[in-house]
Amino acid sequence: MLHELKLYGENFDRMEQGNKTREYRLYDEKRRLINVGDTLKFIKLPDKDKLLYADVTGIEVFPNWYDCYDKYFEEDFKDRYKTTQDVVDDTYNGGYYTKEDSDKYGCCCITIANIRKDIWGDNMGETLDIYTRDGEYIGTKEKEICHSENPGFYHKPAWVWIINSKNEILVQKRAAHKKRNPNKWDISCAGHVMTGETSIEGAIREVKEELGIDTKENDYIYVGEFIYDITFEIAQNYILKLDLEIDKFTLREKEVSEIKWLDFDEFKELFNLDQFVEFTEEYRNYIINELSLRFK
Repeated sequence: MLHELKLYGENFDRMEQGNKTREYRLYDEKRRLINVGDTLKFIKLPDKDKLLYADVTGIEVFPNWYDCYDKYFEEDFKDRYKTTQDVVDDTYNGGYYTKEDSDKYGCCCITIANIRKDIWGDNMGETLDIYTRDGEYIGTKEKEICHSENPGFYHKPAWVWIINSKNEILVQKRAAHKKRNPNKWDISCAGHVMTGETSIEGAIREVKEELGIDTKENDYIYVGEFIYDITFEIAQNYILKLDLEIDKFTLREKEVSEIKWLDFDEFKELFNLDQFVEFTEEYRNYIINELSLRFK
């Protein structure tokens, strides 16, 4: 499973340099979902311009911050603090956590390994879950291998079609520098489901990253999966209804250069032209039928 955590500049930089292999957090409901073997996604604050991924190799739970910090004071804190109590005081005085919440939940030390870079937008080193054509999980592979010619296995991207109450469909134009299909119109939002993510988690993340819109699971209608043999993908198709004007979206310019709403007839025309990313006739007919069922 993938878990998202935010990390401020100095700590993020230390982790990126390999000098931080333990993360200290409140042991609240969110952190209690983290297990050994899961993947953590760290977002650098305040600019949210960098990502790091790391694998969870250990979790230790403590009743209070003093015991937690004291165990690793020599390795993790001695260069910045004089005493363990100084670290505890900084936790409260710095506004990281309140004493009330700390007493209520306790705290944890998460040990991490295999720290890897992922500059936002480049997705370097991204790994995907892979499957047989019948959908049986068989492991993970780097994205670049999944997109090689005839990889011999499938992955499951999330393809999100966005509609509104006017019976319009949102389409996006792929950025000029994209390796695949640059400057072509495409699905409203589509992307890879990363290792440990569910398809709906991947869909929600991609909509946020590409279009700047926060959504939740029950906003989506799961249409079904479509086996796309040409690219060795088992596409997880979703429909999302959003009644938003174009200026309410925030585009991730490295991915998307333009978006626009089209009425159904305009969409069907563009969908069949060279200006649109090429899909098989079978898939075009499939998604046009699914979209028409959602229009009033």
